[in-house]
Amino acid sequence: NLVVGAIKEGQTNTNSVVWFGGDGYKEPCAVGDNTCQMFRQTNLGQLLYSSVPYLGYINANFKAKNIYITGTIGSGNAWGSGGSANVSFESATNLVLNQANIDAQGTDKIFSYLGQGGIEKLFGEKGLGNILSNIVYEESLNDNAIPKDLVSMIPKDFGSKTLSSLLSPTEVNNLLGVSAFKNAIMEILNSKTVGDVFGENGLLNALDPIKRKEIDQMLLEQIQAHSSGFEKFIVKTLGIENVENFINNWYGKQSLSSFANNFVPGGLNQALDKIGSSSDAKDLQSFLDKTTFGDILNQMINQAPLINKLISWLGPQDLSVLVNIALNSITNPSEELTSTISSIGEKALNDLLGEGVVNKIMSNQVLGQMINKIVADKGLGGVYHQGLGSILPKPLQDELKQLGMGSLLKPKGLHNLWQKGNFNFVAKDYLFTNNSSFNNATGGGLNFVAGKSIIFNGKNTINFTQYQGRLSFVSKDFSHISLDTLNATNSLTLNAPRNDISVQKGQICVNVLNCMSEKKAHSSSATAPTDETLEVNANNFAFLGTIKANGLVDFSQVLQNTTIGTLNLEPNATFKANNLIVNNAFNNNSNHRADISGNLNVVKGAALSTNENGLNVGGNFKSEGPLIFNLNNPTHQTIINVTGASTIMSYNNQALIHFNTQKQGAYTLMDAKRMVYGYDNQTILGGSLSDYLKLYTFIDFNGKRMQLKGDSLSYDNQPVNIKDGGLVVSFKDNQGQMVYSSILYDKVQVSVSDKPMDIHAPSLEYYIKYIQGSTGLNAIKSAGNNSIMWLNELFVAKGGNPLFAPYYLQDNPTKHIVTLMKDITSALGMLSKPNLKNNSTDALQLNTYTQQMSRLAKLSNFASFDSTDFSERLSSLKNQKFADAIPNAMDVILKYSQRDKLKNNLWATGVGGVSFVENGTGTLYGVNVGYDRFIKGVIVGGYAAYGYSGFYERITNSKSDNVDVGLYARAFIKKSELTFSVNETLGANKTQISSNDTLLSMINQSYKYSTWTTNAKVNYGYDFMFKNKSIILKPQIGLRYYYIGMSGLEGVMNNALYNQFKANADPSKKSVLTIDLALENRHYFNTNSYFYAIGGIGRDLLVRSMGDKLVRFIGNNTLSYRKGELYNTFASITTGGEVRLFKSFYANAGVGARFGLDYKMINITGNIGMRLAF
Repeated sequence: NLVVGAIKEGQTNTNSVVWFGGDGYKEPCAVGDNTCQMFRQTNLGQLLYSSVPYLGYINANFKAKNIYITGTIGSGNAWGSGGSANVSFESATNLVLNQANIDAQGTDKIFSYLGQGGIEKLFGEKGLGNILSNIVYEESLNDNAIPKDLVSMIPKDFGSKTLSSLLSPTEVNNLLGVSAFKNAIMEILNSKTVGDVFGENGLLNALDPIKRKEIDQMLLEQIQAHSSGFEKFIVKTLGIENVENFINNWYGKQSLSSFANNFVPGGLNQALDKIGSSSDAKDLQSFLDKTTFGDILNQMINQAPLINKLISWLGPQDLSVLVNIALNSITNPSEELTSTISSIGEKALNDLLGEGVVNKIMSNQVLGQMINKIVADKGLGGVYHQGLGSILPKPLQDELKQLGMGSLLKPKGLHNLWQKGNFNFVAKDYLFTNNSSFNNATGGGLNFVAGKSIIFNGKNTINFTQYQGRLSFVSKDFSHISLDTLNATNSLTLNAPRNDISVQKGQICVNVLNCMSEKKAHSSSATAPTDETLEVNANNFAFLGTIKANGLVDFSQVLQNTTIGTLNLEPNATFKANNLIVNNAFNNNSNHRADISGNLNVVKGAALSTNENGLNVGGNFKSEGPLIFNLNNPTHQTIINVTGASTIMSYNNQALIHFNTQKQGAYTLMDAKRMVYGYDNQTILGGSLSDYLKLYTFIDFNGKRMQLKGDSLSYDNQPVNIKDGGLVVSFKDNQGQMVYSSILYDKVQVSVSDKPMDIHAPSLEYYIKYIQGSTGLNAIKSAGNNSIMWLNELFVAKGGNPLFAPYYLQDNPTKHIVTLMKDITSALGMLSKPNLKNNSTDALQLNTYTQQMSRLAKLSNFASFDSTDFSERLSSLKNQKFADAIPNAMDVILKYSQRDKLKNNLWATGVGGVSFVENGTGTLYGVNVGYDRFIKGVIVGGYAAYGYSGFYERITNSKSDNVDVGLYARAFIKKSELTFSVNETLGANKTQISSNDTLLSMINQSYKYSTWTTNAKVNYGYDFMFKNKSIILKPQIGLRYYYIGMSGLEGVMNNALYNQFKANADPSKKSVLTIDLALENRHYFNTNSYFYAIGGIGRDLLVRSMGDKLVRFIGNNTLSYRKGELYNTFASITTGGEVRLFKSFYANAGVGARFGLDYKMINITGNIGMRLAF
């Protein structure tokens, strides 16, 4: 087992630190050496003496059966310039991180140090001047201010070069003419007294005797050369040492500056001003030409004792003044000093590389551009932060891209070559993490890998700073990783395939200048995209913190849902996601359109704001918070485009939509396949007009909302114009502009104009075509001549909400709507078509006609049968005794042999039938009773029938009671037959309109009406007789007159709220004259049994409906007589027969059928009954 940071597993709070990277000194300071300790606290001291800036990398791989980690494990160095490590811990079983702190520190600052940043770090540190002064002072006390091996530090050929090879008089003057040095010299002369130089403890007495004599000799030579005769006399008389003592005694307390003003011509200030001036340029040039750098070095070495004494005499305080001036000149050089240094550097390079080489380099466009860029950025820091693309020409950039090194061209791209900083935790079984923190500033990776699952417990924090890092959670089994905090200042790549990731808080920035109050060194990333991208690959990803993005945010690889707390998209941001849930806020200020391929859900209490660039939603959209549209520019594209359905809800009277713009234009704020709106936990799918108009009050127009009172709207206390049933509202805003708004079933539109606009909402026909398609529209129209009008009436009646119609069209297929229109057409037909209204009487009349033909066929028997029948009749009389007053025996025989020739017939039949008229079906049940006989060779009969019928067509159900009373007769003229019939019917009808459909059920009602008919027929036929007249064929022709009268009707609504749909019809009447052609076949089997069949065809000759009568239904006025003027051609067949049961009782049956050939009308009836002859 491997235990890191503790003695045993489970132990915590050990303050253990395991570090990979430089962070120490080669040798310790001497005991009590405070100056050494102080210097090692400075950057310059660390550079010279410690391993802090070391740039080495470390690779470490730890393997064990079981691994337990606590305490701190880190990599990097204190300067952030190198030393990052690639560290892995691999466990053959489980790996536990318990209160561990994993820290991979940044290593990118090396590039900034190679330039002005390094100069400032080394020489601009506060307090460095004082520390260096102390070091120099202490070294001077040890006679080591000038290193004894100074000559060996200088290249050999450098000592032979004259000063003029690198320096001109002007450049020397620039170096010496730093005003701060002049001030410092004056400050030192003011602080030092004459006694400090000539006194007993002064500078001169501190020198060794030999050096003292050298200085005295130099003074004598100067006095002899520049002083007056008196001064020369005094010095010569008293001696230089006595003169110095005299000066000390007389002037010892004076400052050196006051003393010098007495002897320096023009005063001390004038003399100091000459330092760095060009007054002695000729002499200076001569000095530079004659003097080599070796001469100067030798002088410094020779004068080292004097320099040491001079430094120690000045002391740390005065030295710090000079050192700080020097440091300031390094970190903030003047223009003259910068120019001088640049010139000296160029000369040095020419001397090193050859004369003119520098000019050749700078004249090269590519190299010159690169060098100038580096110089302008004061080092390599700018190139690093802006990328090699900022200095390399395009052809060279293209070559790097082809080599797969294009990332180096982007800002901070060089870190791909420079940094590592990876920590890998691998377990074959389980990986446990408890209350631990992880920090990465290298752009490296933090990887958790488990053969089974990854378990995070407690509060765990992960921070990525400075660069885009990589975070991986890879496990064979499903893992739910819960983090307390996740921060990333420069974006992140998160890879957790098939695992769920949830983060409670934190902040992630993508290409953002300021993130978590950390200001980046360069602002280029704020204006131009970098390669920073936030990419997540997971099953579910929830980040409840804040994401600030000015680059790519890609959640499209999250398989299920991405849940965000706050997402702010800045101008250069691009955004992709699969399914997105917004928990707090989604603010889109990007110049690019956001793309959500799946569903978008803005939960209750959250908000979504966007500019005119908007977003696409490939699935469904649901919002329970405000939608804010901050529109800076006009646009023709839909701002929020939803492929699927959309639901937006308001709670607690909050605005659904905030519309903020001063730009005129027509804006489609949202569109979707279907948009559902709601408030107070209810969706407005139907309801009243006021329910719908209230939706407009949830739109905030530049800070103000409409108000609803009844079915009226107002804005800023001014009435709002409402048209097209509320689908378009308009008002004038406080800037005098006209604002038009439409809340439609599939979009929300707002138009702003300085002039009135003629805006109309889509018509119902447009909705049908748009939703159901052209095919659907045509199908609906074909279902009824007024289908569109009917639908509109029904939709309006449903409550007044204009959204109901398109919602209904979406929810119901074309087939269903066509069915409804056919139902209405059918119901209207039942109201307006006489052939439907009197179907029951037609069926009853056909049935009674069938019975008439059966009776007439029976009574029209002319057959004569053979003698065997007569002998049989006589034999039946054997042994019979007759009582009769007639003496003639033949009369007795004749009377009793013709018992079947009874003249009176009483019959009764049961009535049944079925009818098919257009799309309806009718039934008939009843009874028919009649009497007939021969009267002087003429058949005469009459009947009375009752029938109860029902007729069913789609949503109509009609019941009818009918009575039919008629007479019939047939006369024989040789072989001709002339038949007459007349009948009257009375009917009482009740019809019910009943639909179960949500929409059509509004017309449910019932109505009653009466019918009366007169039917008269005349028929002529000629008999062709066969087989002793037992078979008769009779062609025939006939005329029929039919009259029907119908009473008026008025519907009684099931729901009185819909009285506008009450059916109403005036009384009407109709006359029809029909011609019939037929062929009749009668077959008599004996005197008691027969069968007949009649087949015919008829045609209406005259159809007339009298009166201009109207039927009113669903806004439709139909002329009923026009519906009645339909000519028809009929085919008919009638058949039946009779058999003798016993004695005078007979059983008969008949079937009749009539078929309309021009329009559908089929009646089939049957009867079965009995006859009594007497």
